[in-house]
Amino acid sequence: LIVAADEPNARKHMELENIPNLQVMKLMQSLASRGLVRKTYTWNHHYWFLTNEGITFLREYLGLPETVVPNTHKKQAARQPARPEGGPRPDGPREGGFGR
Repeated sequence: LIVAADEPNARKHMELENIPNLQVMKLMQSLASRGLVRKTYTWNHHYWFLTNEGITFLREYLGLPETVVPNTHKKQAARQPARPEGGPRPDGPREGGFGR
């Protein structure tokens, strides 16, 4: 994902130092025309997301092995719930409630 403000005359991109915003917008426009990214526009900002074809293209262009994938495509480890579900409460049954 990359974001660019809808300001083509901005001297620099909001996250990339020494790169004019217009260059970022034109690069992403070129990638979008080839189907390598998907574009969304909202609140005066452009958002570009890599497609599967874009990931493959960048992997080949940069000479990366297939084991390298974006963090958003990696499986997240299952988190333990804060409190186990079911079973008796460790501090005993709750008192009160509706109709109890």
